[in-house]
This record gives sequence, C-alpha cells and structure tokens, in this order.
Amino acid sequence: MRGPKRTAKARPESVPEVDVANQYLANLEDTNDTNAETLEAQNRRLREVNSGLVRLLQQTIAMNDEKEEREVRHKETNGHLMNQLESQLAATRSLNSEVRRLEALSEQLAEENWALIQLLEDRRRR
Repeated sequence: MRGPKRTAKARPESVPEVDVANQYLANLEDTNDTNAETLEAQNRRLREVNSGLVRLLQQTIAMNDEKEEREVRHKETNGHLMNQLESQLAATRSLNSEVRRLEALSEQLAEENWALIQLLEDRRRR
C-alpha cells in the first residue's frame, strides 16, 4: 500500500535573486544546447572532410605505387637497352676494325695491280 497522498506545496513568493539565477541557468542551458548542436554539426563536417582526406590519401598512395612500379619497369627496360647498345657498340667496333683491315688490304692489292699493269705495259712495248 501506498503512503498518504502528497499535497502540492504552495509555491513561495518569487525571490528576485532566485528568478535571476533561474533565468541565468536557463540561458546557460540554452547556450549549452546551442553549443552542443554546433559541435555535433562541426563534428559531422569534420568526419566528412576526414573521409575525403583519407580517400585522397589512398588515391595518392596508389598513384605513387604505380609511379614507382613504372620507374622500376623503365629502369629494367633501360638496363636491357643499355646492354643491347653496348653489345651493338662492340659489334660495330669489331666491324670497323675489319673494314680498316680490308681497306688496307684493298690498298695493297691496288698497288700490286698497278705494279702488274706496269709490268704488262712494259712487256707489250718490248
């Protein structure tokens, strides 16, 4: 069972200091509510901005990874090309050496041919 029913107390006369304090508290509560709403809105916006920054950072990382992979492939390709060029240069030097040898031989043969032509002309005259 319940106890006796309480009767509403009569409200005391309004005290100006209490009214001012109550109004001040009410204003503080309103300010607090407004600040809380503002902070919640700012937090939502910051979360959105952070999400965008995270996506941007992930894209940047992916692009940097792709760039590094391309650079590695280019270095490998350049290495192969350099090896081919060095091989071709060695072959060209070898061919140039052979050409010089053949030129010298050709000059020698030309001199011998000239000498033979001179001999033949001398024999014809006799």
